[in-house]
Amino acid sequence: QKVSEEKSRKLSADIEEHEGYAVAALEKDDESLAMDVAEKIAALETKLDTEKATGSGYEQSANQLRSAISDAERDIQRMKQQIDTVKATDSVQKAQAAVSERHSGSDSKLRTAMESLERIKERQDLRSAQMKAANDIASETGDASLSEKLAAAGISKQNKSASDVLARLKAK
Repeated sequence: QKVSEEKSRKLSADIEEHEGYAVAALEKDDESLAMDVAEKIAALETKLDTEKATGSGYEQSANQLRSAISDAERDIQRMKQQIDTVKATDSVQKAQAAVSERHSGSDSKLRTAMESLERIKERQDLRSAQMKAANDIASETGDASLSEKLAAAGISKQNKSASDVLARLKAK
C-alpha cells in the first residue's frame, strides 16, 4: 500500500511536470510538441488511475487484515481464559482426588482398626466364657460345691440355729 501511494505521488508529480511542458509548448505555438506531451500526460494519468485503484485494493486488504488480526487476538484472549479455566478445574479435580484418596485410605484404616477391635473383643469374650466354665466345673467337683449343696438344703454347719445350740448343750 505504501509503495503504491509513493508511485501515485510520483506519477502526479510527473503529470504536473508534463502539464508545465505542454503549456510551455502551447505558448510557443508548437501544437505537435504539445500533442506529444498531452499523449504522455494521458498515459501517465491512465497509469495513475491504475495505481490508485491498486492502492485502494491494498488499503482494503490491509483493513481486512487488521480486522482479521483483531478478531484473532480476541479469539486468542478468549482461548487463554478458557485454558486458565481448564487448568484451574484440573487443579481442583486433582485436589479433590487427593482428598478423596486420603479419605478412602483413612476409612480403610478406620475399618481395619474397627475390625481388629471386634476380634479382640471376641477373644476376650471367649476367654471370659472359658474362665467362667472352668470356675463352674471346679465348683461342681470340689468341697465348695458340697458345702454349697448342703447350705442350699439347709444342712450347713454355718447355719446354726438356737435349737441346734441348745440340743448340743443338753447332750453335754
